[in-house]
Amino acid sequence: MRKSQLVVMIILFSIISPQFMLPSQANTTNLSISSGTTQVVSLGFIDEGMEITIDYSASDNIDTLLMTSGQYSGWQNGNTAHTESGSDYDDDSDDYVFTTLSSDTYYILLDNSNAIGQASDSGNTVTGDVEVIISTPSSQHLKTRTWVDVNSFTELSIGAVQDGQIISTSVSCDIGFTSSDDLDFLYMDSIQTSTLQSSQWDWNKHFSFEDTCSYSWEYQTGKNSGWSLIVDNTDNARTNGLNDPISVDVEIEIRNLIPLIEIADTSRMIDDGDYYRIDLGYQLANSIVDIDYSFWSHGTALLTDDLDI
Repeated sequence: MRKSQLVVMIILFSIISPQFMLPSQANTTNLSISSGTTQVVSLGFIDEGMEITIDYSASDNIDTLLMTSGQYSGWQNGNTAHTESGSDYDDDSDDYVFTTLSSDTYYILLDNSNAIGQASDSGNTVTGDVEVIISTPSSQHLKTRTWVDVNSFTELSIGAVQDGQIISTSVSCDIGFTSSDDLDFLYMDSIQTSTLQSSQWDWNKHFSFEDTCSYSWEYQTGKNSGWSLIVDNTDNARTNGLNDPISVDVEIEIRNLIPLIEIADTSRMIDDGDYYRIDLGYQLANSIVDIDYSFWSHGTALLTDDLDI
């Protein structure tokens, strides 16, 4: 049986951690939700592509549901449709971000009625607070929660990326620490995404991570192309789809190598019997080359496999 290992390698001379501050609007609301009722927070009109940061804490488990104006009108008439990717279920606290897909008036419903969502009616008045921040993201940055239904997937497009740029990705499923649930996170270029319409998907094996629910990695592109991250809850890749839908928090950032400092920062799938080579280029005498690497294997191979560098 052929085995593969995915190696994340960073070669550099020093480390720089830039920090960014973006303009934002903050709104804090005190919560007092009687048993069998719902408290509504109106966020007003929000443009497409804006980040909504929701940070709430409650004295008991509730459902925190994001709605557009159409969904809110429907809820007033007894419907339950809402924006799953911007919601949080059966919890007493969370802090997450949703990037809007359309310009609309948005509402947050904090529900203690068991009429919508997953949380039971607590039987008590739930108190707490919710802070909402509306901010403008960088054009090189995507941060959002996404909802993946049973036997389904979501596609997060990051648009065109230039040859040699670094795509940093961090994923975290909204599940407990002891959960064994895993998904596949597949990167496809603008040509490979056409295979999503078939049963035989094609993805970039060097850029993708399978069978995980919490990981961060970077990949250095080798061509000019559009890219999409597929959050997969089907049986099309390594991991079988889950029997339940799941929320996943995703953060993607595009950057360039740091000139005169970084040589490479990428991930690579290395098949059994194969190798991967990185050319360091011309280096002056007495230069210090710092090599930082880690590798990912599946199952017990993560503990027993080794590599030569």
